[in-house]
Amino acid sequence: MSFGKDIDLEEIGLMMEDKRKHSGGFFLFCGILFLFTCLLWYAKLYQNGFLFGYRLTFVLSESMEPEIPVHGLLLEQRSKEGDTAYKTGDIVTFPMEWENGSGKHRVTHRIVSLSEEGIRTKGDHNPKEDSWVLQSGDIESRVVFIFRYPIPVISGIVLVGILSTTMRKRKRVKDTR
Repeated sequence: MSFGKDIDLEEIGLMMEDKRKHSGGFFLFCGILFLFTCLLWYAKLYQNGFLFGYRLTFVLSESMEPEIPVHGLLLEQRSKEGDTAYKTGDIVTFPMEWENGSGKHRVTHRIVSLSEEGIRTKGDHNPKEDSWVLQSGDIESRVVFIFRYPIPVISGIVLVGILSTTMRKRKRVKDTR
């Protein structure tokens, strides 16, 4: 008894092989996107935690613009205990108690001077140096990489992936007709 077109097993094998060829890039893209999304999730939820001596941190203010825009993503390397190898121009992160009593916040600013008194910092966008003087032990981490516009880049990558997958599917549908 037959219910329609007879299916050739060789034809099914060729169709499956063709699908495997085209799906590899898509799965690689999805895997990389998934890993990057996990890193962003980690950065947002566990900003205090370091992974292998590094952490990701989002910038929440404009004090370091134009070098680091709001919502920029920083890769920071944890400061080692007793680290004194800081130099003028380094961008560092340290905890700071605000005068308005809102608790401790992390501040990321550039080192503008080093002296026996301590380390002076300033936000690039701020008109004058910070009022506080830091000691090397106060610094949590040093910025090693600045990813300026992560949200538009990630959105663009996702959009390109969706469009390329859609175009491939349309092309395959046209080829089979």
